[in-house]
Amino acid sequence: MSRRGFFNFMRLNQHKRKTFIFDLDRTLWDFTVEYCPSIGVKDIHNYIHSSRQPILQTIQGDGHSLNIASRSKEPAICQRLLQEAYPRIHFSNKQIFWTPFEHKRTHINSILREAGEYDEHSYQPEDFFYLFDDEQIMIDDTERAYKSTYCFHTPLGLHYGIFDIFK
Repeated sequence: MSRRGFFNFMRLNQHKRKTFIFDLDRTLWDFTVEYCPSIGVKDIHNYIHSSRQPILQTIQGDGHSLNIASRSKEPAICQRLLQEAYPRIHFSNKQIFWTPFEHKRTHINSILREAGEYDEHSYQPEDFFYLFDDEQIMIDDTERAYKSTYCFHTPLGLHYGIFDIFK
């Protein structure tokens, strides 16, 4: 996997601050928290691809907003794992709570509202955020709800290869 696509993607976004929204399970780490209760803080680094930290650091370093939108029944565990896995990454907003799949927009809308990019009464979607999620159903729903938003399907987690379309 080449890094060229990722850095081309970042160059396309260098002049405007963007909102990046990441799922946790199977996107920022390679397991689902509620199905793998034995994975603890001391083990988390065994389940994170080596390219994830530099990708997040580059996005953060370029001044973009990093956020979490995750449907989890174990939010406290997710918070601890997130802090251990990415201690140098600042996530502006962490929406981690259980919702049915069709309500993930609750997480996204909360992030966008806090960032001042969403007013449900007068808002017309524009290309203002990127979503990274491993579940195709989430990608499809987000693309329907926010027409100009770009979604990255991450069935193998966040890694440089998902940006290869920007080579």
